[in-house]
Amino acid sequence: MACLVITGVRHDGVKEVLALEDGYRKSKEAWMTVLRDLKQRGLQAPKLSVADGALGFWAADTLLPYHTFRRSLQ
Repeated sequence: MACLVITGVRHDGVKEVLALEDGYRKSKEAWMTVLRDLKQRGLQAPKLSVADGALGFWAADTLLPYHTFRRSLQ
């Protein structure tokens, strides 16, 4: 099990937790489920995604077209 967390930053700089879900080994399927749920709740496509080495998140990028990915090194 893994804890999948997505936070967002509003235009005014305030951070918000958008998703906090359990997932199986940070898999592509687990991330796609979280991202689909966010889209169904009205999340617009982000301009930037920053993540660690969670390969499942990067593989789920088909749900996030037209934005930039960055990898966090810390």
